[in-house]
Amino acid sequence: MEKALEKVKGTPAEPIIQRLNDATLEELQNLLALLKGESGANPAANAQNPTGQPEDERTNLETALKALDDDTLDAVLTQTALVKLAERSVKEQAEVLKEIVEVYEKLGKQKAALAAQEERLRRDPKDREAYEKLGRLLKTSGAAQGIRVYVNGELLAFDVAPKVENGRTLAPIRAIAEALGLTVTWNEQTREVTLANGEKTITLQIGNPTARVDGQAVALDAPPTVERGRTLVPLRFVSEALGAGVDWVPEGQVVAVTTP
Repeated sequence: MEKALEKVKGTPAEPIIQRLNDATLEELQNLLALLKGESGANPAANAQNPTGQPEDERTNLETALKALDDDTLDAVLTQTALVKLAERSVKEQAEVLKEIVEVYEKLGKQKAALAAQEERLRRDPKDREAYEKLGRLLKTSGAAQGIRVYVNGELLAFDVAPKVENGRTLAPIRAIAEALGLTVTWNEQTREVTLANGEKTITLQIGNPTARVDGQAVALDAPPTVERGRTLVPLRFVSEALGAGVDWVPEGQVVAVTTP
């Protein structure tokens, strides 16, 4: 917020940005409703809007926010809202973030909308509709570049990109294992990777279309492969074998993995 205020210092936007910073959560929610154009939003009269007219207030807010770049806007609205929501439930936080995303879209701030949507998923990672929204934002913002894998709302970082083979997504096992709390053992002689979480053990062999789950053979739709020194395994099979849910969102190429 301090950086945002510095950027707008001496401009008509400065008092508006300061007002957002000083607003209570309830006042902030009212301003969000106003920006979304919802009926019933009733701003109080202030120096920028002495008559208290919603149309004037909305215009002033939109002008001030549109003048900010996406990163600054994220600090001004998203992060400020999260500070004010710190004592509220994650569901309440997710609902306010949903409103913020809608405001950003209305303002044409796609990058900020995408960042806010990812914040929303961190708080409500099992919301299928939220992943669908994320996929649309990835597509409209131009940020969609290959498959993105989220585990419990957190985007995984890979040094080798996931790929689709025989209709199945294969992804580097190391990042997946860390996200799911697995131990990984590699046997160079047999070219086998073993995954364990204390309850189940999964063994996969490079090029072999059959895996072993607790010693039982299970057919795979796509065998593990090696890409640039990284072992890629069937993401859905590994996740579901460990009791996790897996959703594929075609728009935006999003894979959502959620644990119980």
